[in-house]
Amino acid sequence: MPISRRKLLAAFVLSAAFFTPCYSIEGPTLIWHDLERHYTSFDAIKPSLANNADASVYLSTLGIDGTAQLERFDEKTGMLEVGRWKQTEPVAGHPIRSIEIPAHSVRAIGVNWRISTEGNPPTAFIVDKTMQKRPIEGKYRLILRYSPEPWTPDFHHKPAYVTISASFTVGK
Repeated sequence: MPISRRKLLAAFVLSAAFFTPCYSIEGPTLIWHDLERHYTSFDAIKPSLANNADASVYLSTLGIDGTAQLERFDEKTGMLEVGRWKQTEPVAGHPIRSIEIPAHSVRAIGVNWRISTEGNPPTAFIVDKTMQKRPIEGKYRLILRYSPEPWTPDFHHKPAYVTISASFTVGK
C-alpha cells in the first residue's frame, strides 16, 4: 500500500524537528558589550557578553568554538546573509566541552571572521551555503548560540537560543 504524500511530508517534518536544534531568540538575558558602531578591520571587533540572568548559560564548542558568527546585510536584496561557517558533528568518545558564562558575569567573545572571509587581509565576505562573495565593506551583526544547559552530543533535545548584537559597519 503506497504512502500518501501528506503522510510522507508529515513524517519528514516531524523527523526534521526532532533532529534539528530549535533556536529561539528568547532566553536568559544576555547583553552585548564592547561593540563599536564602526570598525576598519575585523581584527578590531572584540565584544564581550554579560549574562544578567540568575543562572549560568553555556556556549557550544561543537565546530564553532563558542565564537560569534557574522551576518552581513546585503543592500541589493535587503536581507541578512550568514557568513560561511564551520560546523562539525560530535565524535563518539570525545565529549563536547561547553563554555560557561556564570550568572551575573561578563565573558569576552571571539569572532571567528576568518572562516567567513576570503584573503589575508580579507577581500570578500563569503555567504554560507551559496559561497557567493560580497564586498567586505558593509553592515554586519553578530549572532551567538547558547543554552541554559551544558551542550552534549544530543544537544538537539535541549533548548537553544540565539543572541543577536546591534549592527555595526566595517570599512574604511
